Amino acid sequence: MEIVGKNYTTKKNGERVSTLQVLQPYEEYYNSADGSRGCVGMRTEAIYVGSYDISDLEIGMEIEIYYDKAVSTAKGTFQTVKKIIVL
Repeated sequence: MEIVGKNYTTKKNGERVSTLQVLQPYEEYYNSADGSRGCVGMRTEAIYVGSYDISDLEIGMEIEIYYDKAVSTAKGTFQTVKKIIVL
């Protein structure tokens, strides 16, 4: 996936949390064999990376994101980012 944007927020306690905006191709299951569903181009996605350090990442880089084990809370199920690799 390609990085097309990144933003951050600094919390009151000084912790910086970030979100990456990425482009990636549509998976094949988005296109149906009978033609009732289809996609053209690339899809965009906002990925919350939390306090993971993204200072070395730049717009235009190709990356892969690996997630940690899923955690269930009262607000839902989440997976934290375990590792981001620049391709």
